[in-house]
Amino acid sequence: MKHRHYGVVVVATLLAVAVLWQVSREVVPSTTAPLASSVSVPAMGGAPVVAPSIAAKALPPAASSPSFAMPPELGAARKAEQARMEEQRKAHRDADNSKQVEQDARRKADDEVRHSLEQARNAEAEVRQRQDELSRQQKPVIPEQKTPQQVCADRPNFISRGICEARECEKPEREGLPFCIDMNERRAPRDFVN
Repeated sequence: MKHRHYGVVVVATLLAVAVLWQVSREVVPSTTAPLASSVSVPAMGGAPVVAPSIAAKALPPAASSPSFAMPPELGAARKAEQARMEEQRKAHRDADNSKQVEQDARRKADDEVRHSLEQARNAEAEVRQRQDELSRQQKPVIPEQKTPQQVCADRPNFISRGICEARECEKPEREGLPFCIDMNERRAPRDFVN
């Protein structure tokens, strides 16, 4: 299977070389035609030598010199077009530079605003932290209140413990505890209707 592809590659390469050779013959003029018609001068070794003046005529013109003369109107028009294009490029560069300057100014202003906001946040956080520290220092420490069950836990039997819990629930600071509310409901006289 691989060998079939090699044949295709070889044929394609040969075809490409043939096309390029044909294109190069059409583009580059043949330099052998003037030499064939040139006069050959016999040399010492018996090989023909081409005269220098004829060989100079057979060579193509130098690449730096144009092969045709440009009318002055076209040269002036080309220079005017080049000047106009240069002005447009300069205008685009100036516009890009001004945009860059504006963007840099905006970034700098945004950075300054962010920096000032960050400083304000830090100052605000410090103030809050100081206030929290002061409030912690100024708060009186309130001892944790024990529930009636905790106060009466050392009673030896359930009767004395029940009496202790009832007395503790009668105190005004413990009236709102859920245990005391439940106990007061149980102690309330019931109205029996027959």
